[in-house]
Amino acid sequence: MTQFFSDFWNILKLDGKVLKKIGDDQTGLWTSLRLFLVISLLITFGGLVTSLSSEPQGIGTGIDSLEVRVNQLLARRLPPSLENYVTNLSYKLQSISNAMEQYSPPLGREASYTLRVIGKWLSAPLTLLGGWMAAALAVFLVAKVLRGQGELRNHVNVFLLGFTPQILLVVTSFAFLHSILGWIGSFLAFVVILWSLAVLIAGMRHVHQITVGRSIAVLVVAFLVFAFLLPAISILLTSVVILIVF
Repeated sequence: MTQFFSDFWNILKLDGKVLKKIGDDQTGLWTSLRLFLVISLLITFGGLVTSLSSEPQGIGTGIDSLEVRVNQLLARRLPPSLENYVTNLSYKLQSISNAMEQYSPPLGREASYTLRVIGKWLSAPLTLLGGWMAAALAVFLVAKVLRGQGELRNHVNVFLLGFTPQILLVVTSFAFLHSILGWIGSFLAFVVILWSLAVLIAGMRHVHQITVGRSIAVLVVAFLVFAFLLPAISILLTSVVILIVF
């Protein structure tokens, strides 16, 4: 446990020796993964408390939200063929929502809601991990193009450490504190982004044996390509397919 807090503090200090050790160590993935999972649970704990203190919601809530989005889509001008599909989907969602409203969970509504909320909180780290690993792979590909020397395992070891500064968001995860903090919460979020970038840059510099400038370039290029270029190409291809089919 002492080693856990020691690693955590040294990572926040951008200690190059610790970053290099975790990146090169065979057990480095376990160290970085453990930090990631613990911090994920902490920064989503406020959402758990807020959900548990609110009125229990039925299992059809998600269906209702989806139905609202479908109806919003119907309000727009769609090709006749697409409009028929969307209308039929809206009717089906309405019938499913009505059926779920009449459903009574075996453990009771409140107990069932509590278990669902806790389960959602426990699974939140896995959702965050999926997104973070996808980003790690994208950055790794760009790093290799820019002549990075690190292996994927070492890269993932240090990339997960970039999540460590998110611990500052524990305070803002509580709804009542978020409203009280106001602009301070936004400032904390900005600090977290800069701090995370600093950890990522320091980690990649050691793992890939590249300069600070090239590490920054890797992150910038990866962001531009995967956040703007690929989505734009995807939207363009989708539009072309719709025009061809309909």
